[in-house]
Amino acid sequence: MNPVNEPVTPMSYLGEIAASSYGHGGALSLTLICAMAIGTAACLLFPAHAIAIIPVVIAAAIVFELARAAWRLHRRQNIALATLRLLLDLDTADRALFERHLQETHRWREERLHERNADRVEKLFDEIKSLQSEVDTLAEKKGGWRERSSK
Repeated sequence: MNPVNEPVTPMSYLGEIAASSYGHGGALSLTLICAMAIGTAACLLFPAHAIAIIPVVIAAAIVFELARAAWRLHRRQNIALATLRLLLDLDTADRALFERHLQETHRWREERLHERNADRVEKLFDEIKSLQSEVDTLAEKKGGWRERSSK
């Protein structure tokens, strides 16, 4: 089914929030698991008057993680809407200019990346040569020492 034609309900937003949380390391599910573990441990280990504080702490952690995931969803939707509005407002000539600009920017970034990597490879080759010469020097010294000691 096309997601655009699906009705928007609170449950669909919860699904998006859960997917966003999963995409960011599963912080919401980790918080829920920790909350259950803390709640179970608190019921078994702490006296009855201390247990009254635990649900408040657990609820605060869950609400915080839900708020973070909701903010990520809100921000992602705002970025998508802004991009869509920008593209809809552009006419054909502006679109071509915008796409050309994006291609040039991408090409420039790729060139810079290749230049930087070429410089790094050259430096690594120089380092390997210097290390090889040091190894050769040490081998000569060690070999010369063996020849002198065997005489």
